Formats: sequence, structure tokens, C-alpha cells
Amino acid sequence: MSKTIILSILILLLLSLSVSAVDVIVFEKYQTMTKLEGDYLEVKRVMRLKNVGNAPIIPGELHFKLFQMFGDKKVAAPVEGFTAKNKQGATLTTKVLTRSEFTDLVVHIWNPVLPGFFYDIETSYRIKFSPSGALFFEMKVPEEETTIPIQSSSADFYLPKNYHITYAPNADVTAEDEYNVLSWTDDVSDYRFEYSRIPLPQMGMRGVNVFWMTIIVILLILFVVKLLVTLPKLKGKPPTHHQQHHQYQQTQGGQW
Repeated sequence: MSKTIILSILILLLLSLSVSAVDVIVFEKYQTMTKLEGDYLEVKRVMRLKNVGNAPIIPGELHFKLFQMFGDKKVAAPVEGFTAKNKQGATLTTKVLTRSEFTDLVVHIWNPVLPGFFYDIETSYRIKFSPSGALFFEMKVPEEETTIPIQSSSADFYLPKNYHITYAPNADVTAEDEYNVLSWTDDVSDYRFEYSRIPLPQMGMRGVNVFWMTIIVILLILFVVKLLVTLPKLKGKPPTHHQQHHQYQQTQGGQW
């Protein structure tokens, strides 16, 4: 009987610690790596939970809200193969809840974290991706929200080298063996960029705008050239038979 009472007290204590976790834990590190692989975005996220309070804490359920922006509207991002593990490689319990405006990714952590200590987590999943556009494609990296404060974050996007980055206003771009890598840091929240199969350099404006401006300029130049070539010919062109007959009538009329 006494063991049952003690166990009940411990469970209540753990639950109370879990409820107040948001006040005493933070993400000391929050790193996101996304790769474009065929028709999918493969996402891996490495996080470090740290207890900044004065008592042990049980994180419990961690919720990550994943969504995509279409204009001003939030839409749930469809997720496949969501998994999570800790630093030791042990699989953590997860679940995926789909809402209208977001996909709720849930990770269960029932290990106690002592004050000043941390708990490392790695999550991964895939998102079906269908690019829009013909020559130029705009990538809007799905966003993720959590109620736990984030002290330091970074995001890297790995784009295969058969594509060329044409516009990335908020990213640092570097090259690796098989990928061009776009990197963002804490102070950036807009993970957007444009890429193309056309071998163009990165520009200060969208490549699709540059492309259509170039087409319009070329058409204007061709029109002006054709006009300049045609006008002198019109001026030096001999009069037609009708024009000659009209001039003859005017001449005859003048003699009377």
C-alpha cells in the first residue's frame, strides 16, 4: 500500500514538473538542415534542451507546429516518416496531428533533466514538394513554431548543384561537393529563395523579373531597328501608278 502511495506521489510530482517545463527550459541550440531530394524536402533538426531553472524537470510532450505560408494564410505542411531520437540513438515516442493551419509534431521526453543540464534531440521527416514555375522556381521553406524559447537557431538548405541560386536576399551561399548551401541565422525568419536550371549568377532581384525585362528590351530593340530600316525605304520609294495619275490630274488642272 505504501509503495502505491509513494508511486502516486512521484507521478504527480513528475506531472507538475512537466506542466511548468516551459518556464524553466529553453532550446540552447536549434539547428535545421533541409535537403531537396527529388520530389521531397528532407528535414533534419538537431536541438538541445537545457534546464535553466533551479529544480529537476520532466519535459513531457514537446509540440512543434509546422506550416507553409500561401499569401497571408497558414496551411498545414504534410509530413511523412516523422521520427525522433536522443543523443544515445534511442528512439523517442512521436505522433503527428494534422490541423487545418498546421501540422503538430509531438515528441515525448520523460527523462528528468537536472538544473544546468541538457537533453539532445534529433528529429527528421519528409515533406512532399512540387515546385511551381517553368524556368524559375521560388522555394518557401516550411516554418516551424514551438512554445519553448529558442536561444540560438540556424538553418541550412542543401540545393543540388544541377540547380543555380538566382535570388537569396537573406541567405549566405556556399558550395559543397554536391550541393549549394544556403544558410540563415537567428535574426532571419524569412527562408525564401529562387533557383533555376538556367546557369545564371545570383542577382539582387528575382531572376524571373530579369528574364521578362530582358525579353521586353530585346523586343523593343528589334522593333526600333525594324522601324529605322523601314522609314528610309518608305521615303525613297517611287510613287505608285495611282499617285502618278493623281499628280497628272493636278498638273492638268493647273494649266486651265
